[in-house]
Amino acid sequence: MAVFAAGALPGLSGVLPRWLARQGFDAVRGLTSYAAVLDAFTATGAEDYLHGVLGSDSEPSAAWVEGARRPGAMARAAGLRLPYLPRPVTAVPYLDAEGEQLARDLGLHDGRWYTALDGEHLPAALDAARALSRAEAVAALCRATALDVAGRNPYAVLLAQLDGVAAGRPVSRTAVLRAPGIAELTGAVTAVAALAVLRGEVPPGVHLADAVLDPVVAVRRLREVPGVALSVAEAGIAELSVVEEGAL
Repeated sequence: MAVFAAGALPGLSGVLPRWLARQGFDAVRGLTSYAAVLDAFTATGAEDYLHGVLGSDSEPSAAWVEGARRPGAMARAAGLRLPYLPRPVTAVPYLDAEGEQLARDLGLHDGRWYTALDGEHLPAALDAARALSRAEAVAALCRATALDVAGRNPYAVLLAQLDGVAAGRPVSRTAVLRAPGIAELTGAVTAVAALAVLRGEVPPGVHLADAVLDPVVAVRRLREVPGVALSVAEAGIAELSVVEEGAL
């Protein structure tokens, strides 16, 4: 028995929308997801992150459009303001195997996934990573994230907006999951996956974490981890951004 991709990205990035889809939706049509990280990566963390955003199954600028993968459908956006983030970020779109399977399982019409980069050094390191060996890319990410986080408070934030129908009316809901850093969040998700295996909740065979874990049980256990906070807003990400700017 083996469970792979049991971290924050991939892993929780697939579990969280699956959990939200069970929170009163009759049907879902669209997903917008952001994974924002500001933290100094360890070599292991950098390796995991590279696998998530630059793996062979991850296609930059692709999106799920009208029920199918659409290459080149999205573009990078710099200076983007998102709710719950302290500064503008660079949003880098991608579509990986986890996202495509999630889109098929939820019956999505449209889906957009982004990594949200806080700082100048990590975007540059990611741009250069494809031309480097994996060891060189890992070292470059460690250096870049150490520079970006210097003098700032680290964080990891996942935003997942689902658009669909609930109680017969159109709705948009956004799940917001926050943690004090990427290492803490990755470790928490890995522990949740390990607990599911130990308790016999995972069938024999080889599985991806987001597809095999019960999202309701997994999220309930994550909420018990100190430092991990989860809330759901009855609004889309754009609306939350406007409200937050107004509050400031």
